[in-house]
Amino acid sequence: MKTIPPQSTPRSEELEQRLGNRLEEMGPGYTPRTRHLTSDHRPRYTNRLLLTTSPYLLQHAHNPVDWFPWSEEAFLLAEQLDRPVFLSIGYSTCHWCHVMEHESFEDEQIASVMNSRYICIKLDREERPDIDAVYMRAVQLATGHGGWPMSVWLFPDKKPFYSGTYFPAYDGQRGARMGFLSLLNRLADLFSTDRVRVIQAASHLTNEIRNSFQGTNDTPNKQHEASPDDVARLLLRQADYQWGGFGHAPKFPVPSQLDLVLRYGWKHDDAETKRFVELTLDKMAQGGIYDHLAGGFARYSTDSQWLVPHFEKMLYDNAQLVCTYLDAFQWTQNPTYAEVATDILDYLTREMSHPSGGFYSATDADSEGEEGRFFVWTIPEVVSAVGEEKAAIINTVYGMSEHGNWEGTNILTRWTPLSVASQHLGLSEHETKKRLGEAKSALYEARKQRVPPSLDDKVLLAWNGLAIRAFARAGWVLNNGEYTQRAIVAANFMLAELGHNGRLYRVWRNGQAHVDAMLEDYAFFVSGLIELVEVTGDSRWLDEAIRLQQIVDTRFRDVDGCYFMTADDHESLLAREKPAYDGAEPCGNSVVCENLVRLGLLTDRVEYLDNARRTIDRVLAIANHPTAVPRLLTVLEWLNTAQREVAVVVTDDHDANAALLNGLAQCFDPYRVFTVVHHSQVDMTAQAIPWIKGKTAIGGKPTAYVCSGMNCQLPARDVTLFVAQLSRSSD
Repeated sequence: MKTIPPQSTPRSEELEQRLGNRLEEMGPGYTPRTRHLTSDHRPRYTNRLLLTTSPYLLQHAHNPVDWFPWSEEAFLLAEQLDRPVFLSIGYSTCHWCHVMEHESFEDEQIASVMNSRYICIKLDREERPDIDAVYMRAVQLATGHGGWPMSVWLFPDKKPFYSGTYFPAYDGQRGARMGFLSLLNRLADLFSTDRVRVIQAASHLTNEIRNSFQGTNDTPNKQHEASPDDVARLLLRQADYQWGGFGHAPKFPVPSQLDLVLRYGWKHDDAETKRFVELTLDKMAQGGIYDHLAGGFARYSTDSQWLVPHFEKMLYDNAQLVCTYLDAFQWTQNPTYAEVATDILDYLTREMSHPSGGFYSATDADSEGEEGRFFVWTIPEVVSAVGEEKAAIINTVYGMSEHGNWEGTNILTRWTPLSVASQHLGLSEHETKKRLGEAKSALYEARKQRVPPSLDDKVLLAWNGLAIRAFARAGWVLNNGEYTQRAIVAANFMLAELGHNGRLYRVWRNGQAHVDAMLEDYAFFVSGLIELVEVTGDSRWLDEAIRLQQIVDTRFRDVDGCYFMTADDHESLLAREKPAYDGAEPCGNSVVCENLVRLGLLTDRVEYLDNARRTIDRVLAIANHPTAVPRLLTVLEWLNTAQREVAVVVTDDHDANAALLNGLAQCFDPYRVFTVVHHSQVDMTAQAIPWIKGKTAIGGKPTAYVCSGMNCQLPARDVTLFVAQLSRSSD
């Protein structure tokens, strides 16, 4: 039985056979994500997306829309049929993407218009950030804002002529004057009847995109002149000193901004800034944005108090927040921050790990068709799940109430201090904390019986690079070898499964790797490898980092010193972006610069440092706002600071090693490189890290060396002396 969407273009027998074979592979237990089912619960419609591996595209494989994946085939067909292209971009955990699919792409009347008047392409932005960046810029230029789902109307030559984000299906819905169906017909009519004007609009918008990506239209701004301190102070003017974070609702935990402010507070020993950083981290970890049962943070809070999250959880958020909380732990010695980092890492290990070593991308906000259903509770549900005694602990500590704090349900928040809850329960704080842990474990087990949010189980190289960095850093800060080993396993997985012809792929799923790696993939992965160099002293990771950095310098770098998002042999798009914005993720240029500084200091190769300065200078010139690149500014601060190299030469005396390594972990200093080397490997390691040469385990005991510039302090075998040398006052 053929399952062709209404008004579709003709399909070849070969394509029909491939779709049929794939459906057969799904087996009788396959549950299609669609409301259009036959009497035997098979999908009524199937499109080409069924042949892809992207979880997001597969969600749309049984829409009545005759979707194409991004392909030259689709654009050639649009040219042959003289039709516009409708491009829809989103990602698997995007709530409003689900809404638009349900309202519009599952609607047979709308699908019929899309299929008869357009060639329709569905794109996973997480697989193709290069394409997403081009058309997001079109949306921003046309509307002044952006977001997902992204809806873009194109000519067959890929030039956009109209764009937006979410559109309600019909006129009048959700307050819209013109709904998606009317807009589809209106734009198709314009394409046919007023082609010259539409071509002019597309050409103008395309030129604006190209100019903005190359920085040729940048207006004078203060970014190029602003110092890291200036931008930190500017961010602090936007600080919320009641609930933490920057600005008002919605609130995102943007680690790159918080990291810059944290470093500013540490550098100046500024008590007010320190209090703000602590307030932010405390409120985030206490609020509903944090999963108090499993660990891990949601994407953002819809309110200013971190209470109601947008419930999806992303690997990139959580990996970065591990490092932020570890930095705060080192700076403040507050064990709560180490506990939060540990909970995140254990969550990633338990729920976001592929058995062979990679990390999955995200989990959805929706469950059973409702946003947040998996995560929220009524008091009767808690009692039913864990019993009266444990429910009393949960309800008291998390301040649960009968009326709830979100749509009649309770999002778990730790706004009730343990001291207050303990008094109410008539227990000591120690006993309350112990019983709370038991109650949370019971509630977590009960929650596991619910229908879970969908898992986006694709493995992205860039996000895995962030996770490798987080696990490696936690390995030494928390003195946990299992975390270090987890980072090693993941790094080996990336090299084995995503490597090809000496280069790398971006995406892996179900044994298939595809999409050539982009700047952020190389940059984030190299960052993780450098972290492994420092933690393990294994020169293999340094060799790989240098090799991959060479590819970046050869294939991605422009003559002006800035790096493009894509390599010089990547698919040609309308424009080739030079990333200059640290948002939810730091941009590739910022992390490349940090890698260059770390490689330069590790290897004593001044050309790395020179390249970093040149790239920073260019990125700052094209960045569009003083707060656009906080991660890059932390690198600039590093270059302008007296850098230090720290070596710990260890022996087989693990207890003695641990004393020195714990001393290193206690001392926060974001502007140093270090490495841990076994005394038997010093000569070998010195071939890659020259300043290790001649450093020994004096008297057969673990020995630490602290150097700054051209000067080294006395070798230290005593942890007290070592910690004193690491303090800034010793410089």
